[in-house]
Amino acid sequence: MVAAVALASGIAPASGESQDALLARVQAAYNVQCNDLIANDFTSFEKTLSPNFSASVNGQTVTRNYIVTQLRGFAAQGRVTKCTTTIASVQESSNVVIAVVNQQLDGTLSDGTHTAPVEIDAGKRDMWSDVAGALEQTTSVSLWTLTYVNGELKGQSGTPPSTPPLSLPTSSPEP
Repeated sequence: MVAAVALASGIAPASGESQDALLARVQAAYNVQCNDLIANDFTSFEKTLSPNFSASVNGQTVTRNYIVTQLRGFAAQGRVTKCTTTIASVQESSNVVIAVVNQQLDGTLSDGTHTAPVEIDAGKRDMWSDVAGALEQTTSVSLWTLTYVNGELKGQSGTPPSTPPLSLPTSSPEP
């Protein structure tokens, strides 16, 4: 099953590495980040990012320190309770892995008086370097982001891919 997903998603393994192993290695790196976010372990999360990490968010380039500071700030007002990363495609060449992913973060946000559910859905293109057999994220480019608070869309950047309808009409309405 994993091999079929790997072939369909354009995963290209490094020399000597199977497609299953590449997919598992990249998913494991995202799982570590997700687990760190849920645990509010930003010291561990920071270690998954290259010292020269940069991210492009809403057209602005930000550093590793900025990202970690923002996450710590969010933790003071909210909590990530669920984090899911779905790999859409992965390519590897010369110890560099490029992954296009969809990520969903669920949690809560509090203003001290009220607590509201929050969901962030995002598409990203991330680059990882293989450093002594471990993946270290070097860049992240936000492709699109949707932010919901209390189920209501509160922010959007970029355009998420359209979702096809669940079923097509079987006949056209009469004029």
